[in-house]
Amino acid sequence: MLSDSPVSPIERPTRASLGGIRTIATFPYAPPQTEATNLMSDGSSLYALVATSFAGGYGQLVVRFPLPCGAPTIIASSGSSGRGGFAVAGGYAYWTTEQSILSVPTTGGATNTVASGVSALDIAAHDDRLFWIDVGGSLSAVPVAGATPQVLASGFGNLGGLAVDDSNVYFTERCSAPDASCAYVGGGAAAAAGTGRLLSVPLAGGAVTTLATEQLNPISAIVDTGNIYWINAGTSGKDTPDPNGSILTMSKSGGPPSVLVSGEPAPRSLRLEGAALYWISGSGVAGQSTAIRKLTDGEAASNFGPLGEGKVFVITVDASQVYWGTLDGILAAPN
Repeated sequence: MLSDSPVSPIERPTRASLGGIRTIATFPYAPPQTEATNLMSDGSSLYALVATSFAGGYGQLVVRFPLPCGAPTIIASSGSSGRGGFAVAGGYAYWTTEQSILSVPTTGGATNTVASGVSALDIAAHDDRLFWIDVGGSLSAVPVAGATPQVLASGFGNLGGLAVDDSNVYFTERCSAPDASCAYVGGGAAAAAGTGRLLSVPLAGGAVTTLATEQLNPISAIVDTGNIYWINAGTSGKDTPDPNGSILTMSKSGGPPSVLVSGEPAPRSLRLEGAALYWISGSGVAGQSTAIRKLTDGEAASNFGPLGEGKVFVITVDASQVYWGTLDGILAAPN
């Protein structure tokens, strides 16, 4: 546990639902400061990866919230910060630290090291394997029980997101620079030049296929039965909320990408539930607000809400609810 932090920096809701919005948890402003960096739902529980800062350092908590409104339980903690990689599958939660990937049963128990000596940006679980992309431009996999990792593909620039189906791993290269020049939303000059790519590789490894080129800072890939979806984050930076992001799709069988939505400022955190796509739009800088956006087949993209106050950092969706994290806590509303 985090020895310098209180037992639980996460509180039960103290305010009632408003306009269909339900408060799952509130975060106190007093130290340790907390922020949900990723959310996952399996339909019966909501899981949050929560970053904490306290006297002496940083850490992460894995928290389970029984749905619809159960009390939070901290099922694991790690005394190291991470990059927000998080997955829940097969009765386990997986998360990243600066130099490892850890797991814990979703019911709580001992924390296990799945892979060590890796700095993973994003992770995805599929069957009995865990996949990740790292800061060195590689895509790797390991059995969830832990073993020697297998490098599936390497030698890329700054990687952004990944998704897995029964045949392939799909991943994005945000820009061709192998350093941090495109590592933030906005990406800098390298990303602005549109050097990003969408790629795939078989689950067992092998030849890498380039599916799309000349992408503008591609991130946050997801898949369904027949299609791939991803976000081009555009050039919005810390002080420049440029409205040039987009949501794209293409068939797994090939063909050119199709732009579903354009003109989005700093889009991120793409999610798919049924026939609807959800994402966060707006960087929250230079007076720009953030919003959760929704796109249903045959309809124009629209703001999901009302959301109330607070910058939206992360979202997830299940069959009945949309969940999102702000500086104040975690909220939900029917989708």
